[in-house]
Amino acid sequence: MISYGSANINYNTPLFEVMAQRIRENALMPDDGYASVMEQARAATRQEVERCFRMWG
Repeated sequence: MISYGSANINYNTPLFEVMAQRIRENALMPDDGYASVMEQARAATRQEVERCFRMWG
């Protein structure tokens, strides 16, 4: 889409869903601490952003 001239793609809700899902999954795991849970959530979001960049160009 970017290569076709789209300057803005609103993908906030799906990214929040990816992060929320990872936080829920981590909440069921043994306690690694807040910093670890949030780093894993950021990593999941980062992977989704990279996937979207590849898909949209």
